[in-house]
This record gives sequence, structure tokens and C-alpha cells, in this order.
Amino acid sequence: FTSALAYHHPRIPPSLLRHGATNGLNPRLITWTWTSAVPLFAMLFVGIPLRLTSFSTLGKNFTFGLAEPDQLVTSGIYQYVQHPSYTGLVITVVAHAALTYRIDGGLSCIIPPRWYGFGKRLERFVVPVWVALVVLMISKRVPEEEAMMKGTFGQQWEVWHRQTARFIPGVF
Repeated sequence: FTSALAYHHPRIPPSLLRHGATNGLNPRLITWTWTSAVPLFAMLFVGIPLRLTSFSTLGKNFTFGLAEPDQLVTSGIYQYVQHPSYTGLVITVVAHAALTYRIDGGLSCIIPPRWYGFGKRLERFVVPVWVALVVLMISKRVPEEEAMMKGTFGQQWEVWHRQTARFIPGVF
């Protein structure tokens, strides 16, 4: 309902924008444009579903902590990708950053004008550092998971590992 309302009534009252007009709020980020629609689509129809599908496919074998599973799941999304949850996470983080971690987006409405210039300079570092931290966390976690899976399932895991893409089918 809220999405439909926003789609049909994209004008936001100036009183809700606070400092946005002074700080140079980018209207393309708060109305339906490619600048807002592509990141939303990536999050809602690619990143989040990938993560949720991987969680549901693993069922009781899914944990946030490193834990030895009962069985090697090679069906569903796992017949194409070894780490779909991490692929979905990166897509979601990058799309979310493109939409919301921009100083000329929603942040411009709440940042006092005297801090806007500093925020604009800081933005160049915050988003890349945030994305890099997520990728670093994944690059640390994946070898741990794979070593555990290889130790638990041996040859069965090695065959599946050779036949399946790690993150993106046909690419990586």
C-alpha cells in the first residue's frame, strides 16, 4: 500500500525535507527514476530473495555461526551457486548504499547545512569502506566454510565444488 501511494503521489511536502532544499537534495533519489528504481529492484527482487532462498533451502542446516551441517545441500539454488547468501548480501549492500548512503539523498534532509560539506567529503570514503568491509568479511568467512565442508563431506563436496560457481554462475 505504501509503495503504491508513493508511486502515485511522489511529491514530498517541503516541511518534511528540512535541510534538503538548502543542502541540494537530489530529487532523482526520492522520486521514481532509474536512480531510485534500479537499486530498489536490485535489493527487493535480487539481493534479498537470494538470501532468503538460500536460508530456506538449507532449512535446519542454516546458521549464522559456523556449524557443521547434517547433509550437503546441492539442490535448489545450491545446484547453481555455492554461496548465494553472500552474493545476495553484496547486491543488497551495494544497492542500499547507492540509494541511501548518499549525502544528496535522504541524509541531506537531516544534516545541518554547516555539516553538509564535510559529509560530502566523507561520503567518498564511507561507502567504499562499508562495501569493502562486507567483502572482507565474506572473503574471510568463505574459506572457513569451505574447509569445514571439505572436512565433513570430503569427495562429495569436492565434486560439487568443482561443478558449481562460487558466487555468480558462469562468472565466478
